[in-house]
Amino acid sequence: MKKPNLDSNKLTNELKRTPRLQWLLLLVVWILILSAGKALIDQIGNQKEDLNTQQRLLARLTESANSPFNEELLSSSQQHLAQLNKEIPTAVSGSVAEAKALADAEDLIGKKLIRKRLNLIGAETIEAEKQHYWSVRIDISGQLSDQDFVDLLSLFDASVGHRRIASFQYSPKASNTLNMVIDLLYRYQEHE
Repeated sequence: MKKPNLDSNKLTNELKRTPRLQWLLLLVVWILILSAGKALIDQIGNQKEDLNTQQRLLARLTESANSPFNEELLSSSQQHLAQLNKEIPTAVSGSVAEAKALADAEDLIGKKLIRKRLNLIGAETIEAEKQHYWSVRIDISGQLSDQDFVDLLSLFDASVGHRRIASFQYSPKASNTLNMVIDLLYRYQEHE
């Protein structure tokens, strides 16, 4: 039992005799204090950021609650949405949507291409506002003349809401090679 006391006495005596060891021990304690302080400051900073985010959300919600509800704007938006929904082509099933998408791609783009290849990638079912949609993705490749380039891009402008380009590559100088992936949207309708 006296042996542990001798070891601790040796350590204490060594610490008293060696100033380098004293400074090193002080440095270790100082680093531990700084690390604990940094961790505490980081935690406080994270909590402060969370609080600021919640305060901004509360301010937006309060502003929203205090602003008058515009029935006219809601009605106008609903009418506009209904009109846009009517412009989306219809299909009775996912497979019919895929077949229509391939036919539409051939009709719209295929006529402009030489050595064309159209590949169906797949269809994704989307549900929004109790309405079913299919987003059909098609990979298209071939050669496109420079004159048809702008016409092709005009098929996907902002006025057409049911067609979009997912990826696009065109090499006009070398071989007029076109590689593109498009998405075509179809709305479910029981009877066409």
